[in-house]
Amino acid sequence: MNGRNVPQDVPEVLEHFLPLEQDLETVELVRDEVPTHFFVDDPDARYYAWCSHCKEFVTLDKSHHRKRITCPYCGEEGDIIHTWRGYKNLVDKVLMYVYTKSVKSPEDTITARAIYMEYRWGEEDRFGEMQLPWNIEPYLVVDSYYVFVHGQGAVQVRPVNNWKMNALYPCGGIDQWTVSRGVNNRFGVYIGTYGCNRMTLALSNDSIDDAVAETPFRYVWDEIRDVFLNAGNIGAYVRLFAYLAKYPFATETLAKLGVITQDWLYSITELGKTGGGLLNWRGKTIKKLFRYNLTKGEKAWLRQSTGARVGPYSLFAVWQKLRAMGNTQITLPIIDEVRITSYSIQQIQGLISPDRLIKYIERQRQKHPDCTITIDLYTDYLSYCKRLNMDMREKAALLPRDLMEAHDNLIREFHQLQELQREEERRKQSLKEKRDAKSKNHEYKKLRKRILQRYSFEADGMTIYVPKKLEELVDEGIAMHSCVGTYVDRVAKGMTIVVFIRSAENLKERIGTMEISRDGLSIVQARAKFNKDLPPAAAEFVQKFKEAKIERHRRTA
Repeated sequence: MNGRNVPQDVPEVLEHFLPLEQDLETVELVRDEVPTHFFVDDPDARYYAWCSHCKEFVTLDKSHHRKRITCPYCGEEGDIIHTWRGYKNLVDKVLMYVYTKSVKSPEDTITARAIYMEYRWGEEDRFGEMQLPWNIEPYLVVDSYYVFVHGQGAVQVRPVNNWKMNALYPCGGIDQWTVSRGVNNRFGVYIGTYGCNRMTLALSNDSIDDAVAETPFRYVWDEIRDVFLNAGNIGAYVRLFAYLAKYPFATETLAKLGVITQDWLYSITELGKTGGGLLNWRGKTIKKLFRYNLTKGEKAWLRQSTGARVGPYSLFAVWQKLRAMGNTQITLPIIDEVRITSYSIQQIQGLISPDRLIKYIERQRQKHPDCTITIDLYTDYLSYCKRLNMDMREKAALLPRDLMEAHDNLIREFHQLQELQREEERRKQSLKEKRDAKSKNHEYKKLRKRILQRYSFEADGMTIYVPKKLEELVDEGIAMHSCVGTYVDRVAKGMTIVVFIRSAENLKERIGTMEISRDGLSIVQARAKFNKDLPPAAAEFVQKFKEAKIERHRRTA
């Protein structure tokens, strides 16, 4: 609920503003944001261009449409526009936030306007003729109004139905405005909408400095100005000043406690993130604001810190959770140092107290001074303990002498267990595939005789081995880590031919697997273990096989 000095309706809001047509300085600020163009309107005088920014005619060295140049008079950069090339569809739009002091209560009230300006450069006159660019007047209108009364609250006036401004459908009468239920920036209404590809969204930072000067708002703005400007003005800071107007103590406290709370304030006001119920905005003391009291050491750490490792929301969420558990020994710097999170507290619940765990982590850090050991490492260790069904009642399991070594050992053990499980699954699958393959052996028996007769070959200590049974394809796939085991059905039906490359002295020594096309006129593939290329000797063997068995047959065919 806003205070009694906050305007309640549209006419009361407008009382705080100078009419736009009288505020020429603000209009010029908006006009400066319009992209600059250099218009050439005569093909026979293409080396003369009119600068849309300073309204001067410029002599061009070269006149290329859309070439970027700099005006010698005003120093602005822009594109050369030949008005006979797509000039009709050239539209520039600007939505700019400008802050000012209230004309009604300048001592404690600041205002902001989102001002919309649109240039339709290809606009026709009433006779249907294209107007010259220097005769074009912009469509200028206020998109929304904001009033911020320090200690009382804020109000926004916007178009009914959240309408977007447009020169083709002008609006702005007092009956077309409404008081918004909340205070939000209008950038999001325009971003990504049709026709806004040449839209400029801007904020006058200098206007904020001038508006807050000699008002209570300056104390907070001076504190956070650099941090907020460096982070970006995607929300035009209207929510910041709305919070500052309604909750001055809470906002000022967050602004003055240091970078961590300033980042938190930015994420809430500019990025629209929630405080998650961690902050009591109406609190008039630090204890009421944060729901628990900060120690002197914690305040000093917040002011000196350059940022939180776990993020401000997570940092204070854990801090409040520990305080709710009655733990006052674990302070903000400790939480940040060992990276305690709400998840880690949940993981250790019922196993070990946070105090005891932090002392344990500190001992582990002393053992490994060159390593970063945090609670994340311990919770990861716990997760592997649970997967391996370890008894956490045993101290050796709960608090191993060397956490890093125990963590790495568990990871290896877990991966070994997974590999055994995969091997068992592959064994079961291979048994099924073998049963299926066995049922197709009668189809393959006749084919094998022809393959054996045609492709028997031996050279350089290697030989071609033709599988006697289709089950051997499954065994080959498992041993060579390839997919040849899935070829059973195709081989049985004669749709392809598969042979093995083996050692001539020891047929159990696998060297490679080769696929031959069903017509016998080409080698489809020949691969080693893990689907890798064959070793040079085996590749040479395959080449000899190809010359003797494939190419010779091809010439005969």
